Amino acid sequence: MEPKTNVAGNEASPYPGVADSQVLAALEKPDLIAAVRGLIDCGQEDLCVDTRLIQLIESLPESRLAELPALLAANPGNELILRFVLTPWAERQPAAALAWAKGQGSTNATVLTSVLTGWTRRDPAAALEWTTTQPLSTNTRALQISLIETLAETDPDRALAVLHDTGWIHTNSQAVLRLLKNWGSQDPTAALTGLRGMVAGFGIRSNAGKEPEDPFDQKFRNSYSGLLAAVLSGAGSRSSAETADFIRQLTPQEASAGADSIARDYLALHPEAVQALASYPNPGMAEKAQLKALAMNGTEGLVEKLMGFQDPAFRQELLGNLASAGKLGAEISRSKVAQASLLQALAGTEEAQRPSLTLSFAQKAAADAPAFAKMLWAQLEPVNSTVFEILFAFPEIHATL
Repeated sequence: MEPKTNVAGNEASPYPGVADSQVLAALEKPDLIAAVRGLIDCGQEDLCVDTRLIQLIESLPESRLAELPALLAANPGNELILRFVLTPWAERQPAAALAWAKGQGSTNATVLTSVLTGWTRRDPAAALEWTTTQPLSTNTRALQISLIETLAETDPDRALAVLHDTGWIHTNSQAVLRLLKNWGSQDPTAALTGLRGMVAGFGIRSNAGKEPEDPFDQKFRNSYSGLLAAVLSGAGSRSSAETADFIRQLTPQEASAGADSIARDYLALHPEAVQALASYPNPGMAEKAQLKALAMNGTEGLVEKLMGFQDPAFRQELLGNLASAGKLGAEISRSKVAQASLLQALAGTEEAQRPSLTLSFAQKAAADAPAFAKMLWAQLEPVNSTVFEILFAFPEIHATL
């Protein structure tokens, strides 16, 4: 048989949709197991093995799909191969992939969720029917999440309808979060509208309104910032201009609830989106959110910046964040200005919290700045039991007294 040629007169590739040379080489190998191992070895250099595995299985001739059970059997427990072989296989042959998964008798959630992901992409109705008829098991929630997350890739409205129809919207918060994140990456405005409808349906208030009466509503009210954060996380995959425009669509209550997430997720990638918070009437909201995000990374100079805020509660919160980041000792040993600023900041915190905060900062400072730790110790009342805790915990401080 003469080889097929393209319009330019060159020999046409038997795999017209494949341009990657490593995937083409793997497709030409008669031993699929060796071909996959070769891709994995090469993938250690450029971290593209997942994409190549998917393209390999998608491009295999139909007759070679029968080799997949042997490939999986040769790599038992390999999560990478399980996920990126089973999903494209199930997208092409859902019945065969599901039969293989059931035949393993495995409780490994990766096996069934990988099959369900591919199956949902091919036939959402059949995948949904199968999922909703499965007996309750340790994999139930994972299967629900997989189905909703996959539906949300192309049809978030349908995913939301499924959440409502099945009742999973009341029982599987992770499925809700996956939907909102995927939706936010595709159409942030539509995702925000969907979230607002969800909030209205639950009776949740995004501001300091009266407490909801339903316990489920209370659960989700406490997690409102988390729901909004999922939308914001998805929206962050878009351009900086699109992200900033989206931030400006938030109500003042939504901006307040999402400010910390916006600063944390966008500060490095989309700084103009963080600055969009400044257009809201909440004084200092943008600056506070940025400082919180910087504190999580232990950025230098935060103690001095903190002195621009007179709010004792915020000072206390940010100092706690800085201590939690494990950077406080290095920050206060960096300069005398930072030390003076920290002393001033401590003086501005609530009196009831001051001893415990002072102890915490003395402990954090002991390794990097023992002399300053001694200064902190001196601020505590002699009768306070925390003095003795410092003395016994840090003999190097005791030796300098």
